[in-house]
Amino acid sequence: TVKTKQKEGKKKERRERKGRGRKERESEERGRKGVQGEEERERGKEEEGKRKKEEKRRREEKERGEGRDVEKGKEREGEGKERGEEEERRRERREQHRKGGEKEGRKGEEGRERKGEKEEKGGRERRERKRKGGEERKEERRRRRRRKINWWERRGK
Repeated sequence: TVKTKQKEGKKKERRERKGRGRKERESEERGRKGVQGEEERERGKEEEGKRKKEEKRRREEKERGEGRDVEKGKEREGEGKERGEEEERRRERREQHRKGGEKEGRKGEEGRERKGEKEEKGGRERRERKRKGGEERKEERRRRRRRKINWWERRGK
């Protein structure tokens, strides 16, 4: 088959290369690399040319007012307008809320103070409830266990 022939060719090449000296081998490889580098450079030039053509086409489309870039720009512009309007509405709403708060003024402050007191009290009560709750839960468990045992003993009778 073709593959085996290729393999044999490679093996033969390797054998030949081993027979020669190190310097000779290196110079040959350098030559091969040089050819590869040349090919890559040519490919790079082609790609560069393609890219330039594409950029030129885009620029011309933009000038004429068509193409993908222009459409995207229009979409973005529309989004920007909507976003601006939304922001304006939000700002107005915020302004109204603040005005409402200013009207209440003193009343609001009193409410806030009371709320602070409530929170302090609530915190203390919550801690106490938690502690009691733990004790009560333990007690409840003990009761349940006793009840269970009793039930088991009664069942036997």
